[in-house]
Amino acid sequence: MTDTDILAAGLIELGLEPNDRIALIIHNSIEGILANFACIRDGFVADNLNPELQHREMKICIKVTQKHDNS
Repeated sequence: MTDTDILAAGLIELGLEPNDRIALIIHNSIEGILANFACIRDGFVADNLNPELQHREMKICIKVTQKHDNS
């Protein structure tokens, strides 16, 4: 199994299903790329957030994507 397979299996084990949205709060890195590949592989929607954002800024980003899902 690849690292992407292991991560995707972990997300499924957490209860995620295809088209579920997940916030990836991670620096630009190999791990970030693998996390995105895992999401793509199993049909999750990845919202990449910069870990340098303040907590309130992250809340705004998440709120905006939730509104997008409901429209």
